[in-house]
Amino acid sequence: MGLGFGVFFQQLPGFIDVLLHAAVMTIVVTLCASLMATFFGIVFLFPRLSASRPLRAVAIAYVELARAVPMLTLLFIIYFGMPQVGLRLDPLSAAVIAFGIHGGGYLVEIFRSAIEAINKGQLEAGLAIGMTRFQALRIIVLPQAARIGLPPYCNYAIQLLKDSSLASTISVPELMMQTRLIANATYLTIELYVFVALIYLVMSLPLSYGALWLQTKLSAQHRTP
Repeated sequence: MGLGFGVFFQQLPGFIDVLLHAAVMTIVVTLCASLMATFFGIVFLFPRLSASRPLRAVAIAYVELARAVPMLTLLFIIYFGMPQVGLRLDPLSAAVIAFGIHGGGYLVEIFRSAIEAINKGQLEAGLAIGMTRFQALRIIVLPQAARIGLPPYCNYAIQLLKDSSLASTISVPELMMQTRLIANATYLTIELYVFVALIYLVMSLPLSYGALWLQTKLSAQHRTP
């Protein structure tokens, strides 16, 4: 049983700085990993949409592998396995690469489904009025696809924020790792984890409302003649 929130708030000034710095590290991991995942998602999107079977096969193999391997397993393979082949990564870099590879598999499918949701007739209409294929994609298809793909992309980012706690298993000094260390020292286990849950809520709410605002803005632009 915990010592109570009265004791917790008395001791909070002694470790609040550590928790806030750890929260910043959690945001850094989430931001860098989402950028890495977006990079992988875009790189493998084009072969995934390609008419070439070998290219599609490569992209599908990546997607299936990234989605099938548990996140923790991938994290351990990269952090503990890479030194076996002469590549030693610091914990933060290993976490960003692992989360990036894992998330990229999901983002390829999010991007693909958003683009394929647009009626092909719109692309053909753009080509018929003299646009190049690139112009038709940029002006007609991609703005609509972005509006469709935005909600699942934001859901992915929020999930990544929470999953970043797995980085504590390879000693990334993020929020969960520091919370565990403080809990071991103070025995304020329940109180600390309730407080940390509120920190995660505070960090995820801007993502949710930011996504809603952006989706509303994109929809308004789409309706404007």
